[in-house]
Amino acid sequence: IKTNLYLVLDDDIISLKEFGYNDLFTGNKIKFKGERDIMSQPQVWECSRDLLKLHKKTNIYKLRNTMSITPEILITPVVNDMLKYLVHQHKGYRNLLQEMTRVSWTEYTLYWLYLRYVDQKGVSYYKMDNFTCGDLTVYAEDFDKELQRTMQEKCGYFTIIQSNVYEYNINAVKSALKL
Repeated sequence: IKTNLYLVLDDDIISLKEFGYNDLFTGNKIKFKGERDIMSQPQVWECSRDLLKLHKKTNIYKLRNTMSITPEILITPVVNDMLKYLVHQHKGYRNLLQEMTRVSWTEYTLYWLYLRYVDQKGVSYYKMDNFTCGDLTVYAEDFDKELQRTMQEKCGYFTIIQSNVYEYNINAVKSALKL
């Protein structure tokens, strides 16, 4: 990656409207999709803390307005520094990769904890300001109506149709998206 920032989109993200570089900011801060706290996935946050080899007494449960799921904007030099830090902490790539395959973590929990506890300044570059709306992250019986409403209102730049919610009928999703 040759840019200072990059936008990460998973395959369950749908773009609702055009956007440009300046739309990724609120004032001079990078927008991020946040959660109120870590309680939606505490084990993932704990594993990320352990991958970073933060002290076990580090109270990650006090964190508020944390980075969540895609879409997210990451700072390239911070990601590069985090990778170097992780390789050093685990005494090599092989050990790091072995540990990463053993525990449950996400790139966002790892990145946010790194910003908060190792980098200690990166969090100040961000401001919670969702770019998504109408996210279907859990099953809703009327998901097709909700998706149609979201597509019409275009209240954010993206919406999420969580890929691991197996109850969604793909044909109904296609119909709602008019594919």
